[in-house]
Amino acid sequence: LDLFSRPGKVPTSGILYPVRCGREPPGDGYQQPVLCLVANLSNSSSSSPNDPLLTWREFRTLLHEMGHAVHSMVSRTRYQHVWGTRCSQDIVEVPSHLWEHFATHPASLALLARHKNTRNPLPDHLLRQLTQSTSVTPALELQ
Repeated sequence: LDLFSRPGKVPTSGILYPVRCGREPPGDGYQQPVLCLVANLSNSSSSSPNDPLLTWREFRTLLHEMGHAVHSMVSRTRYQHVWGTRCSQDIVEVPSHLWEHFATHPASLALLARHKNTRNPLPDHLLRQLTQSTSVTPALELQ
């Protein structure tokens, strides 16, 4: 994981790189993949790397990229050139978009989104506002 911005870092909102692809090598066993998740999350001066403050967009982007990571980690193929996210483009985005839905699910947010000082979960009225704001123009979200 390389999540926070710093001088000289390549600008990206979030990207997942395979360092080693999963595959079935000759003989027994399975070669487990090694992945690198890179992002440029803003690290507010009032937060630490162990307790980051993320914007709504950063939170959704992080969950999106985690969807790609899970897709790659659970993929089990014989050949590395068809492993993980190396599939047709309409399929590659399905797990990442499903993970984005965790960003608006109350049970997920109760665990992941908390007030920086009180540690209280996100209030219901704010969750409703965020959910409504993301459903205003759903066609623009399509790729």
